[in-house]
Amino acid sequence: MINEKVELKMTDENVCCGGEGAETCSTPKAEPRAVAIQKLCKDRVKEQSDNVESRVVAKLVEEEVSRRADVLRKAIDKRNELWKELSKIKPDQIFYSVNDNGQKVKGAEHWSKEQADKLEKAQKAVNKLDKQIDKAIDEADYSELSS
Repeated sequence: MINEKVELKMTDENVCCGGEGAETCSTPKAEPRAVAIQKLCKDRVKEQSDNVESRVVAKLVEEEVSRRADVLRKAIDKRNELWKELSKIKPDQIFYSVNDNGQKVKGAEHWSKEQADKLEKAQKAVNKLDKQIDKAIDEADYSELSS
């Protein structure tokens, strides 16, 4: 607030002294400072209607940005969970061979139908969430993440 000295207004309702002769005293008493400050504040608030509107808009925008950030954070956490689950899915059998240097070399993998389906389902879930996250960030469309 701008520092401004509050002018004390003289009113007819107030008298200068509360003692004897108050009824006949002709000197008006100054308006109490607290009342003057309240009136000044009320006037300034009226002058700030545009500022109030812009603050309301700013708060609403901040709330929406915060909501979207929370949604995006949850989606990223979910993607991390899905990725961990995906990395736990292993083939039923892995064949190894030994090269000329005597080192073990990974060869063919054998996937049962059940494990292959599980892997495919997990990969699709991660890919779907990746697309939803990309759409939210690139196009500001959080509809698929919010549901």
